[in-house]
Amino acid sequence: MGQEVIKILDDYFTGKFKQLNLYVLPQFMWLILLYYLMLNSFVSIIDKSNLLQNIGLKPILTYFPEIIIEKNELILQFLTDWCPFIIFLSIGLLLCGVILILLKEIIVIGEYKVIWNHSSYGISAFLWYSLIGITIYFYELMQAWFPLYVIVAYTLSKSFEIVKEKINKGDLTFLS
Repeated sequence: MGQEVIKILDDYFTGKFKQLNLYVLPQFMWLILLYYLMLNSFVSIIDKSNLLQNIGLKPILTYFPEIIIEKNELILQFLTDWCPFIIFLSIGLLLCGVILILLKEIIVIGEYKVIWNHSSYGISAFLWYSLIGITIYFYELMQAWFPLYVIVAYTLSKSFEIVKEKINKGDLTFLS
């Protein structure tokens, strides 16, 4: 019975790891970062609002082992320190992706499947690494209010979508 469970878990995780590639990994990194920073925001909200003390409990951070608090501070500082580089990296990847697309047009090189499929990787990576950098920046700015970042991003996205649809239908014009 135990071996069967291990086999099932092994097959499941092996399948999941096979899905990871250069295109998907930054998306997972961003999603993990969102979860991590939101959890930090929720702890901050609970801590600053004295929510637990108001119902007769100790402050939330007293329930965490000291090593967790120390490691969390190290991780947050690491993210803060690396944020400018991540933004630089994303811009660099965009520029490289735009330039390397030209490889598709070189007669001999452009015929290879890898070049054809992946020379523009930097453009895709730009989006996700930019989101990672912007997310870290907004967390530094917003701290406890960070969960609003996702709500505002969603609202802006939907607003742009509505405006785009109205422009495409001709319902919205800027010069009448």
